[in-house]
Amino acid sequence: MDRVAVFVDAGYLFAQGAIAKFGGVVPRAELQLNVPAVIGALTRYAEETAGLPLLRVYWYDGARPGQPSPEQTSLAIQDNVKLRLGVLGFDGKQKGVDSFVVTDMITLARNGAMAACLLLSGDDDLRVGVQQAQEFGVRVALLGIVDPKSASSAQSDLLRREADATKEWTAQHIVPFLERSESLARSTDDASKTILSVAERVAQEVPQSEAAGIVQQYVESQAADRAGYLDRTWNGELLRRAGRALQRALDAPAETDAIRAAFVDALRERLSAVAADGDDSHSTERLP
Repeated sequence: MDRVAVFVDAGYLFAQGAIAKFGGVVPRAELQLNVPAVIGALTRYAEETAGLPLLRVYWYDGARPGQPSPEQTSLAIQDNVKLRLGVLGFDGKQKGVDSFVVTDMITLARNGAMAACLLLSGDDDLRVGVQQAQEFGVRVALLGIVDPKSASSAQSDLLRREADATKEWTAQHIVPFLERSESLARSTDDASKTILSVAERVAQEVPQSEAAGIVQQYVESQAADRAGYLDRTWNGELLRRAGRALQRALDAPAETDAIRAAFVDALRERLSAVAADGDDSHSTERLP
C-alpha cells in the first residue's frame, strides 16, 4: 500500500521536546500534551515528507499495568492512532516499548501495509526494525528534536546511519502542542519535600552494620553505569513507601533516581554523625 506510517517514542518526544522548548530537563509530570495538535502535526509532516497519505500513527509509551494516564486514554481514542503501552517498572523505566516498535515496523513492512515510515526516536535498539523494514522495500525517515544550545538531537549515531533520511524538528515545531504547567511545577516542589522525608525515614531503619555497605554499593553501581542501583530489599521498601506517599513519584526514571539519591545522602549523614561522636548505638532492627 502506498501509505506512510508514523512511529512515536513518547519518552523521547517528552524528554527532548522539553529540552528544545524550555532549555533543559523538565519532569514529565509537569508537561502537558495537546493530543489533537501533536497528532495533526505528525500527520501533516509525515504526509508532506513522504508524499503519501497516512496509514496511522503508532504511539509507544509506558504505563502501570491497567493504569493508562488520562493523556494516554485520550490518545487511544484519536482517529488514526494506535496506542501501544509497555510496562512502567518500579524503577520508573519503560519495559517492552522497543520490542513493540520493532515488531510493528517489521510486520507492516512484511505485509506491504506501508511504503514509507517516519520514526520519532533516538534509541539504538530500534536499528533492527529499521533494517528489516528496509529489506522489505520501506523507506525509513528518522525524525529528531534539536536542542538549540548544543545543536544535538540526542539520537544514536548508528540509528541515524541506518535511516534513509534524517529530519529535524526545532522548538518552533514543539510550541503548538507541548506546555509546562506551573501548578504541576509547584506540586513537584511539594513532591520533592515528600520524597526527601520518606528517604530520611527509611534511612533511619537501615541497620548500622549495613549502612556503609549500601552507600558503597550505590557508588560502585554509578561507576559501572548502573545509575542509582540499590539492594533489592531496601530499593523495594524505599520506592514502595515513596509511591504510597506520592504515586507519581515513580512515573519517570529521573524521579526514582532522586529518591534513591536522597536515601543514600541520608545514610551518609548518619554515618558522618556516628563517626563524629563515636556512637554505635543506632538501631539494628531490620524491616518486618
